Parts: sequence; C-alpha cells; structure tokens
Amino acid sequence: MQGDYPHFKTTYVQEELVEHFLLNPTERALVDTCYGDGPRHGVAMLLKAVQYLGYFPYDLQQVPEVVRTFIAHQLQLLWDHTPDYPWQSRTHDRHLALIRQHTGFRFPTGQDKQELERWLRTYGALDAPTEEDLRECAYARLRSLGIELPARHELHRIVQAAL
Repeated sequence: MQGDYPHFKTTYVQEELVEHFLLNPTERALVDTCYGDGPRHGVAMLLKAVQYLGYFPYDLQQVPEVVRTFIAHQLQLLWDHTPDYPWQSRTHDRHLALIRQHTGFRFPTGQDKQELERWLRTYGALDAPTEEDLRECAYARLRSLGIELPARHELHRIVQAAL
C-alpha cells in the first residue's frame, strides 16, 4: 500500500486481522453503547476502518467480507449485518461523531490542508525525495495530528503543490 492512497487489501491473513481489526475492551464498550446488531456492527467497522485507513469509507461494502465477518464474530453476530446499517441517517452522523470523540480524529479544515502543504515543503521534503515518499509523509503527519485524510484528489493536489 506504500505510496497509494490507503485502501483495504482484498485478502488478509489471521495475524493481520488480529493486528488491525481486533476490538480492545474500550472499543468494545463504545460499540456496545449502540442499539441493534446493524448499528453495533457498523460502528465497529467504521471505528476500525478510520484507525486503519485514516478516513471513513464511503460505504461499508468497501470493507472486505473477511474483515466484516471477523468484526461480526467479535460481537457474537452470526452473519454480516452491513445491509442493516442506517447509512443515510442522523444515526450515522451521531456514530461518526462518537467515533471521532473516541479516537480524537477530526475532519480536515482548509487551514489544516494549508499547514500540511507548508509542513511537507519545509520538513517532509527533506526526508522524502519522491512523490510516493512525500505522500507517505503526509499520511504519517495527518495521523500523528489526528486529522482524517482529505479525499484522494485533494491530497494529491497538496502533495503536488508541496513538490
């Protein structure tokens, strides 16, 4: 995945599932504040996705089936409840806010993007001789600040401007 905009792999081995998608007790308690199998499963997937990718997926179907099943089994669910998640709703908005509060991630502002470009020019370029390396610096910088990644095209523009 290096250099590419972060995305899910098509397949994962058990060790990777445990490393990236295992809910710890605090995360499990957060998920258990939600009512219903669909919302609990959706919140768990959104939580692990933002931690793994650095942004929320646009659709839970983007999450590979093996990951959805791994998370479902942690919640003692017998099957994937992705279709039951209320995606276009206030509930979804509340879930995103809940996850942001829990993780400390926040949506990037215009000022964040300007500061990232400035930081990449000043510091990132010293250690990143290629565009791919500079993108990796941008990902690491945003994660360290707890800022969700901007859209792919926006991040590409910021890296290009910094170059």
